[in-house]
Amino acid sequence: MLNQSPVFLGGQGGLVGPCRLAFGTVAAAGSICRRDELRPGRLIVENTKSNINIPFKTGRYTGINRIVTNNIFYIANLWALMQWYVNIRSLFISNDFPVTLLSGLREKLQMGISERIKRLTVFIQKAGAGKNKESGTACNILSEFEKGFKKTYFYAGDLRIRDSFISAIERVIQLEGTDYIDVIKKIDPLDANNGTLWLQGIIDDIVNDFNLQAFR
Repeated sequence: MLNQSPVFLGGQGGLVGPCRLAFGTVAAAGSICRRDELRPGRLIVENTKSNINIPFKTGRYTGINRIVTNNIFYIANLWALMQWYVNIRSLFISNDFPVTLLSGLREKLQMGISERIKRLTVFIQKAGAGKNKESGTACNILSEFEKGFKKTYFYAGDLRIRDSFISAIERVIQLEGTDYIDVIKKIDPLDANNGTLWLQGIIDDIVNDFNLQAFR
């Protein structure tokens, strides 16, 4: 009746059937379950080095701060990529790279960003409901998390550096055409460095908005 803990099989693992597992059984990543486990709430680790079968209670989260921090870095990098699509990749529209393809790229990237934010929000909420030592900070993290991403969707980085980099790209396009890879390879090193500063600045500013020191 959907009122029991689910059975969870970790990635890169499997089940050699027929095999029975009780509710709440968790098979760690890389484990191949070959035996029945009829006791509920067990953690199974089976690999070539050792086999472990111990009581396990779901809903306990450890390493919350590290997980949140790394996800924020990941989302910030995705947003920097979005700004690249919006401001740079859009300069290379051609028969080989039509507007519809660029729109599709941006749509899929936005879906990835939104999904990551959604999943991370759910994780923080679940962690905040836990009873372990780290759960006490999870609610504070969620508050910072929600405030931080309200600003992200409108952020394009340092506009002065961005515009200078765009101008450099346009100069190369005028000389070399719209072959994307060829143009990027022929950017002057100083201009390329500006492009890196612009993108890295977006990442750094987004991450810094979250005051990650408070999460550690």
